[in-house]
This record gives sequence, structure tokens and C-alpha cells, in this order.
Amino acid sequence: MTTKPTEPSPLMRDQIVTDRVRSSLPAANASTQLSVECLVHLFRAHRVVFEALNSSLSAHGVSLAHYNLLVLLNRSENFSLNMSEIGEQMSVTPTNITKLVNGLERKGLVARIPNPLDKRAVFAVLTESGKALVTRILPEQSDTIFRMFSSLSDEDLLELIHLLLGLKKSTDKFLRDWKSFSHSHTDYIESQYS
Repeated sequence: MTTKPTEPSPLMRDQIVTDRVRSSLPAANASTQLSVECLVHLFRAHRVVFEALNSSLSAHGVSLAHYNLLVLLNRSENFSLNMSEIGEQMSVTPTNITKLVNGLERKGLVARIPNPLDKRAVFAVLTESGKALVTRILPEQSDTIFRMFSSLSDEDLLELIHLLLGLKKSTDKFLRDWKSFSHSHTDYIESQYS
């Protein structure tokens, strides 16, 4: 028995968003309108995901940022990282790292340990309580994430990963080009008035 190939499902669109983008950007080309429409849906999805994860974590007394730091330390050698490594891996400013570590330290989930090789440097170390909390929360968070994506097939998820990686590549290029433009433009303006 031969099976008939399934037709791909039509691409979903939110007509209200589509119409609003078109009416607010009537002179823009179709690609620009589609880009704005994508951004609207990315923001909406981010808000829902962020709120759901934060809500499930609040029952444990931690925020999503705190949880991310706990998981980062849990995966690290000796359950510790110096503050600058945390900043690099989490893309967080030194001030925000300090606030995150302070909050977790007050809860007894992280401890600060001086670096014996560099008195100016400090390690954030996951405590036994921190390890226990990560062990408790990780399955719950995984289940929450699974439920959020449960209406997507494995093929859909793989396609979404592919598209998001393409978006990341595009935004990385944009940032490189933008920084280059910003610096050269600033240098040019400064040279005109120096």
C-alpha cells in the first residue's frame, strides 16, 4: 500500500498583527513588514516564556536570572566561577553579577571565596543548599519548557532551532556592522570638529 505524501500545512499568520504592521508601515517593502511582524511575535513569545519560567521559579524563591546563575555554577568545574567568567558566560554587567551573587549569597545558595592566586579576584561557589535546589528545580523547569513547546512536533522544533540560529547569525552580523558603522561615524564626526 502506498501512502500519499502529506501536504505541508499552510504557514500560520496572525492577521491582526499583519494588518497592524502593514498600516503602520505602508511605505515599507514586504520584507521589512515581515521582519517587523516576526519581531512582534518574538517579543510576545519571549514574554510568555519568561513569565512562565519566572512564575514556576518564584515558588522556590529565585528569579530566572538567579536560576541561570545556579545552573551555570552547577555545570562548572568545582561548582565555581570567578565573577568575570560569570559575566562572560551570562552576558551580564559587573554590577548585575554582584547583585545576582549577593541575592544568592543571602539565601545561602552561593558563597564567595577569595582567589588564592589573585587577592583582587573572588569566586562564586555553589553551596550544598544551592546544589540541592538545582537538583530539585531542574526536572520541574524541564517539564515546564516541554509543556510550553508541546504543540510543536520534533520536526517543528528542529526547524525552529534552525531558524533561530539563522536569526542569531543575522543579528550578530548586524551588531558587527552597526558597531563598525557607529565607530567609523563617530571617528568621522570627531575628526570634523577636532
